[in-house]
Amino acid sequence: MRNARSRWTAVFNYWWLWCLLMLASAVVLPNILGNTRCLQVHKAQADLGACAQALEQFRAVSGDYPSTSEGLSALVPKQLSRVSKDPWGNPYIYQRENPARAPLVYSLGRDGIDSRGCGDDVTSLPKDYRCEDYGVDCPPGPTQILAWVLLALTALIVFVGIKRSAKRQFSRWR
Repeated sequence: MRNARSRWTAVFNYWWLWCLLMLASAVVLPNILGNTRCLQVHKAQADLGACAQALEQFRAVSGDYPSTSEGLSALVPKQLSRVSKDPWGNPYIYQRENPARAPLVYSLGRDGIDSRGCGDDVTSLPKDYRCEDYGVDCPPGPTQILAWVLLALTALIVFVGIKRSAKRQFSRWR
């Protein structure tokens, strides 16, 4: 009888370890896969920040910003090594309509439609992006709620496993 009980104890020990790994992967994978749209916005904002710094360097050297016709290509190779495309494969838009103001640089965004920095266009200026478009500032969805429930179950399983292991260890010392 004791031998059968020790076999089941071994199975339980391996079971909670495997369960822990499954639940941890169930929590991690949806969070990694669900953030790609949010990362695209952050990459575009980082690129736009680099363009803004390069434009300021250009202005410091030449005394003015490039014209709209010169565009961002005027920054290559002195201020920028190259002008990259946005995360959606579109070129960044450079507009200088008012010589008294700094130029506007923005990405066309996910839909690829030029809204002149409005709509879903990504700009370096503070802006609220819609959850439906970019997955930024979204309320928790079913996947995130499930992930938190699975995380709580994982913590419970770990606690029970540690408690049982500790109980076995203390009973052997007596």
